[in-house]
Amino acid sequence: MFVVRIALRALLVAALLIVPVKTAVAQADAPVVTLPAPTGSESIGVVSLHLVDENRVDEVLNNGRKREFPLRIFYPAVDAEKWPADTWAPEAVVDDFREYVTKYANGAGDWRLGNSHARVGAPAAAGPRPILLYSPGFGSSSMVGAALIEELVSHGYVVAALDHPGDVGAVVFPGDRVVRQIPGIEVDLESKLPGLVQARVDDARYALDALAAVVAGRNPDAEQRPLPAGLGGVLDLSSVGMFGHSLGGATSAQAMLEDPRIRAGVDMDGSIFGSVRDAGVDRPFLLMSSGEGAFLNWEPSRRDFFEHSRGAKLAVALGDSLHMSFSDLQVVLSQLAAAGVVPHEDAAKSIGTIPVTDSIDLQRGYLRTFFNTNFGRLADSAQAPWQLAHPQMRLDRP
Repeated sequence: MFVVRIALRALLVAALLIVPVKTAVAQADAPVVTLPAPTGSESIGVVSLHLVDENRVDEVLNNGRKREFPLRIFYPAVDAEKWPADTWAPEAVVDDFREYVTKYANGAGDWRLGNSHARVGAPAAAGPRPILLYSPGFGSSSMVGAALIEELVSHGYVVAALDHPGDVGAVVFPGDRVVRQIPGIEVDLESKLPGLVQARVDDARYALDALAAVVAGRNPDAEQRPLPAGLGGVLDLSSVGMFGHSLGGATSAQAMLEDPRIRAGVDMDGSIFGSVRDAGVDRPFLLMSSGEGAFLNWEPSRRDFFEHSRGAKLAVALGDSLHMSFSDLQVVLSQLAAAGVVPHEDAAKSIGTIPVTDSIDLQRGYLRTFFNTNFGRLADSAQAPWQLAHPQMRLDRP
């Protein structure tokens, strides 16, 4: 049932973020968790925008203020080595990782996160390049999708990563202002999910409007902070896709239904909420699921969505994986288990038993090939679709 998949597994920190978290500072000699290197040839730049939708009151936080959210844009860059390295995640998000590791994986040691492979503010490469929106799971920051985001950018995509204040564990704004998840949001969660998805969809659509403003030579950042050189030229507004994990996958589906600018979408192991369950979509869509069983055969919302969708569609299941295998938690827990910080058996309770290198390689390969196929970029793919067959990735169907 959805409560198992969404409320207990998809939420990286949902049960934890309703109370303040104490900041833990890692020791200098603590194990360092590092992101897997992206396989593409493009360098990666990143810039964070603070977006304020003046036409929308925030009905999630219910604070009477205009809806605001950060948008992190990762893009192919040039001369990136001359610019400062970006952190993998801000300290508020690292705290959430630590709290999860301690509470759910019996973590008993110190550790820290390394930097990402992105460089802050580096000049954008020549364009235009396809744009992919990324929406994280309920309770999760977009920073937990870094391994997939960096891979796609290294192969020539722009990825605009959304954070959704109110349902995300920790959202960091300029000046290190942190907005945490609404206390008690998990109470009667099922009735709230359609509204949360709609707010996320509205965030995604406003993000596309903001990217269009950048292309037109305007700066949508609320503080008017400088944009990287050439950013507008790297954005191809005619080639937009969207992908997400868990509730972010549901957001991708609903956003495709409501916004024709989104040409292809991916749901990574999320149930479907909103009108798209019955309406389906008429453009290409990929459903990826964990290997806990024939997911589409027993999860009604995804089955309904798949059957009602009229565009090209594919459903695959990743064997021996669990729900959080589709997030960077698999990177963190596997490396901490290897370092003796987390028991291997406890790590497996969150990320399954699939070797993490296989899990990451397969997810990266399927995402890259799916979007390359739909944006006419197959020559850039390291593997053609028929070469992606693997014993741990099986075709799934209702």
